[in-house]
Amino acid sequence: MNLFTLLEQQAIAQPTVTAIIEGHNKRTSFATLVERSARGAAFLEQYGLKKGDAVLVFCPMSAELYIILGALWRLGLLALFIEPSATAKQFQQCCDLCKPKAMIAPSFAFTLLRRSPSLRRIPHKLTLDMPFPTANIWWTSRCWQPKSKIIDCEPEHPALLTFTSGSTGNPKAAVRSHGFLLKQYQILAKYLQPKPQQIELTHLPIFALVNLASGRTTIIPQGKLQKPAVIAPKPIIRQIQRKQPTSILASPAFLERLLDECQRKNIALPSVRQIFSGGAPIMPRLLRRLQQFMPAASIHILYGSTEAEPISILSHAQHQLSPTQKGLCVGQPIPDIQVKVLPLQNSASSYSSYWFKAICLAPNQVGEIVVAGDHVLNSYLQGAGDRHTKIQVGETIWHRTGDAGYFDENNQLLLVGRCDECRNAESSQLYPFVLETFLQQHPQVKRAAAIHYAGKNLIFIEPVTRKTRPAPQELQELLPQPHEIHFIRKMPVDRCHNGKILYRKLLTKTVALF
Repeated sequence: MNLFTLLEQQAIAQPTVTAIIEGHNKRTSFATLVERSARGAAFLEQYGLKKGDAVLVFCPMSAELYIILGALWRLGLLALFIEPSATAKQFQQCCDLCKPKAMIAPSFAFTLLRRSPSLRRIPHKLTLDMPFPTANIWWTSRCWQPKSKIIDCEPEHPALLTFTSGSTGNPKAAVRSHGFLLKQYQILAKYLQPKPQQIELTHLPIFALVNLASGRTTIIPQGKLQKPAVIAPKPIIRQIQRKQPTSILASPAFLERLLDECQRKNIALPSVRQIFSGGAPIMPRLLRRLQQFMPAASIHILYGSTEAEPISILSHAQHQLSPTQKGLCVGQPIPDIQVKVLPLQNSASSYSSYWFKAICLAPNQVGEIVVAGDHVLNSYLQGAGDRHTKIQVGETIWHRTGDAGYFDENNQLLLVGRCDECRNAESSQLYPFVLETFLQQHPQVKRAAAIHYAGKNLIFIEPVTRKTRPAPQELQELLPQPHEIHFIRKMPVDRCHNGKILYRKLLTKTVALF
């Protein structure tokens, strides 16, 4: 097997159909994508790269990125995929763990060579744009004769290595094999239901792969995708108006930017029929705004992670939040995954089947959400991070999501925050997401964070604008009991989706207050 055969099948079935639209109107067809990847494979083969070798990729989301991935997978190579939001430390980690034989990156990334011995030791370096000393130029691969052969790979053969977001600690190296990615694609395709000839706008690279395998056209948004919370919305709104995508799949921070522009200019986007969002908590206010400016769209909340995607998918139309429910509802788990809730204080890395069943919590009891299934990652590279994130129960490996939540009586899963923060709030049951949901009902609150520190219940507020702050008394009225309220200019959030609040960084600011 080889993942690339899915894309090749689309090129045979619909060669002239556009696979990717980017920039002002640059279009790449399925046939061109496959043909360019075949040339790229022949180009890479000259450097002696062979099945199983690792290649470090640092490339913005673009058609070129998927051409590179296609070339690597044709040869059975492992793509070490570093997102544009990656840090220099992650570059170093990647090289130390995997010893890549080649590096493909924009010329500006080569400035890291001076500070990184690991990068300098990579034998072959290819630049995506401007020439650089000691590096060859990737685009010369267009001149090579295409390599038609696709290397056969075992299901467990590694295909892709990415890093977790690191929003709650050090990033961990997640290796996904050809078999794992195929299973993940099959499950995502089952629930997202991508169809040929449809058009979707997304800034999330893994979901563009799902589109390519399904024959659906992907629009890559214009702008700096590494910072979705501050991306310029005007060019993207123009893309939507001109290309008329029927679907958008994006993080909450990205959607908020589009909605801010729609509100300023009183713009509606009637072509959008489906919206999928995930990667960070999705507050009720965002759902209401989406209904206002994309009135024809059905809205779906995706809950998952790098290690398990998806865990659940909730249709907003099928769920109305009850006043008695506390937390963010993410729907019932999909049938393809097992989900349990364990006590927040559990820390064991293995249980017998009897004891695991005994400690699983009943409905309406808050604990840590753990998952298991064929599309759940069982281990990180070299086992780094497994001790604190995996639980062995007989032959089954359970993954700790790090999220705290509970099942209600209808088997709906509700999130109340990250486990580290919820352990501090367990006695009072004033969980972060519960309080933050209440506070974001206020129109002048952009983000809210709840922290319990030094015996005090603290609330941090990032206002919608710097000029206007909500009155503290108005915020107190939204809370079940009094809290100490502080205003901050900018909430610390994760680098990838710009939506998950970094409570640890916020805590360092909290310590400075006392």
